[in-house]
Amino acid sequence: MANALLGNFNDYTELGAKPTTQWVATAFDVFAQDSWKAASKVTIEAGVRYSLWPQWYSRDGRLSMFDPQYYDPSKAVQIDRSSGFVAGGGDPLNGVVVPGDPGSGGELDRLRHGLPGGLAQTHTNMFQPRFGSRTPSTRRPRSAPVSGCSTTRR
Repeated sequence: MANALLGNFNDYTELGAKPTTQWVATAFDVFAQDSWKAASKVTIEAGVRYSLWPQWYSRDGRLSMFDPQYYDPSKAVQIDRSSGFVAGGGDPLNGVVVPGDPGSGGELDRLRHGLPGGLAQTHTNMFQPRFGSRTPSTRRPRSAPVSGCSTTRR
C-alpha cells in the first residue's frame, strides 16, 4: 500500500470473482462418564473423552500453503533493497506446497510432496480425562462446592 501511495509500482491488477472452495470437516468424539458415591457426603465424577479430528481439506484440491521444510534458500527470489522490487531470478513458488502425490500431472505437480488433503497429519489417540468431586458445605447445607480438572487437546 505504501509503495502505491508513493507511486512506486509498475502495474495494477485485481483478481476476478473469489473462488468457491468446498471444505470438508469431520470430527468424531466419544465420551464416557461415571459417578461414584465415595462416602455419604462425597461424590466423585470421572470420565474420559476420545477425539479424532481429521484435518479439514478442500473437496476439489484448491489448497496451498508455505512449508519451510520445502523452502530452498538457493532458489529465493532476489529483491532490490533500494527499490523493494523483484530484481529477477529465483522461484516465486519456493516453499509452497499443494496436497497430493507427485505424478498427478499439471503445472503445479512440482509442488506435490505426498502431503494429505488438509496439508497436515490427523492427530489420533487424543484421550482427555476428566475428574471432579462434590461435597456439601458445612456452612450452607443446601450448597455443594464442586471441584474438577480435565485435559483438553486441540
